[in-house]
Amino acid sequence: MTVRKSKARAPKKVTDVETYMRGLDPTRRKESQAIRKIILGVNPKITEEIKWAAPSFALGEHFVTFNAWAKDYVQLIFHHGPKKATSKGKPVDDPGGILEWLATDRASIEFYGMKDIQSKKAALQSIVKQWIKSMKTASSASGKAASQG
Repeated sequence: MTVRKSKARAPKKVTDVETYMRGLDPTRRKESQAIRKIILGVNPKITEEIKWAAPSFALGEHFVTFNAWAKDYVQLIFHHGPKKATSKGKPVDDPGGILEWLATDRASIEFYGMKDIQSKKAALQSIVKQWIKSMKTASSASGKAASQG
């Protein structure tokens, strides 16, 4: 008699944001949904998709992505897409002091519950607007440099 060993199946790769959200525990789902609503409310042209294993937001280029591995809080990573920004210095003002700068072109924000999300809402909206503007400025500057080269 031949005994067959069953192979463990790899978890199905999540390819859409709604499926990703349904996979979160209820508390993180509620918090993540609130943050999504804030970001998407900044500009109706902002899109979202799964990128780098988590929901990521784009306006042409991806600019902010949920950290899929944070467990005790919800974390956003602001970035300039898959490549480093060429500009020097921090691309946005952070008068609320909610950004943790990871590099001159990357920063994170951590949210510890719904009250924290609500208290940071206005600052998050401002940062999203500024970050989008800084990406447009960086891409137009790199386009000008390429056309002059």
